[in-house]
Amino acid sequence: MRLPGPLRSQGKGADLMDISDVVRARRLCRYASWATYLGASWYGLAFLAAPASHPPEAAWSAALAVALPPLGCSIRRGSRVGAVAQAVLVAGYATSVNQPFQALWTWDVGPGLALGAVLAVAGAVAAVASSRARKRFVPAPSPGFSRWLRHRAAGLRSKHVWMAAAHVCAIGVLLPALVVAFFALGGAINSGRWTWFGKLSAYALFLLLILASSAGMAYAWRTAKRYAALQAAEMRRRDTRPPVILLRSFGDDVIGVDRGPTVNTPLSFWDSKALTLEEVIERALWRAGPVIAIGRPGEKLPPAGAAREYVPDGEWQARVGQLIAECRYVSVVAGTSEGLLWECRMLSEAGALAKVVVVFPPDHGQLEVAWRTMSAAFSLRESVLPPRVLAARLHDAGAPWFVTSRWNDEDAYGLAIECSLQPTP
Repeated sequence: MRLPGPLRSQGKGADLMDISDVVRARRLCRYASWATYLGASWYGLAFLAAPASHPPEAAWSAALAVALPPLGCSIRRGSRVGAVAQAVLVAGYATSVNQPFQALWTWDVGPGLALGAVLAVAGAVAAVASSRARKRFVPAPSPGFSRWLRHRAAGLRSKHVWMAAAHVCAIGVLLPALVVAFFALGGAINSGRWTWFGKLSAYALFLLLILASSAGMAYAWRTAKRYAALQAAEMRRRDTRPPVILLRSFGDDVIGVDRGPTVNTPLSFWDSKALTLEEVIERALWRAGPVIAIGRPGEKLPPAGAAREYVPDGEWQARVGQLIAECRYVSVVAGTSEGLLWECRMLSEAGALAKVVVVFPPDHGQLEVAWRTMSAAFSLRESVLPPRVLAARLHDAGAPWFVTSRWNDEDAYGLAIECSLQPTP
């Protein structure tokens, strides 16, 4: 893997890597992919509403509705082939329309042609941005589709999978109920029997219903993910690679991370914990091995993210030492708790600093204090924490190098951790 851009000396033995350009390209690809998804929905509706007298346009609308979603997935990953295929399909749709330049100003075909032009431009922009980013950053090879599928389906083997399914079904009940309430309210208001005060009260009630339903769906989704979490023993039985250990303060299990652009749904807008930093770390690290962590004593349900291993209070230190000896990487979430600092000293004493990737939480007011404290525990040379830092990679020489970005959403953290996993320069 080529690292994104040359390392710049930061002084006092530390180096700096900024991945803002790569994150910007990833965000452009995400915008383009969601434009593709919306385009697929439009062409699906156009196919259903197409008159029988225009079979070519209807056939092309059906083809676009079916082909655009997988192309959107490929564009999301930065595939230039997907962008080219999308442009070819859109051009085919335009040529199927009789006199497309004149039809652009009609109501039946014009929106589809305009949307096709938007999709072609979006795909081209995403392809160019991805090509420029790949000159600086080539993603690590995937462990394979079969392993990815097993990883995604691992929650189906959880002993609480039925409770997780029940919470997902609750979302499926709340959403249709909200739609039914919307149409019932609209019909009642249009009947003309309500006064202005009654209409205002109905709108306020419907707004409260939206808020309550969104909060309920967010809670149900977060709880479903916790019920679907696997124990460490089951995860390691299914994945025999050397593990990746997550070390953190127990209080950091619920730190939230901003979703990427275009995916701030009600599940994340009304719930700051809809996506946690631990989930982002687990998504980035599972390529290297199964991600496991020591669980909080006494918790009834593990948080979503790393698989938990529960050990008695008097044995956790010995177990952490064993895991450090056999793991491939160690991810440490920056903090100042006594247990975390003991684990940092254990890493230094075991000569395992070359395995360590430090992740800095967002909106943490004590990052500089935490880094100074952890540096002392790691026995590192003094280094200044740069602004907008997301991750740091340590090595046995004692001089860390930092990964920074102007953004700190899920895409930025995922790329920063992936960069940190590469061999130190």
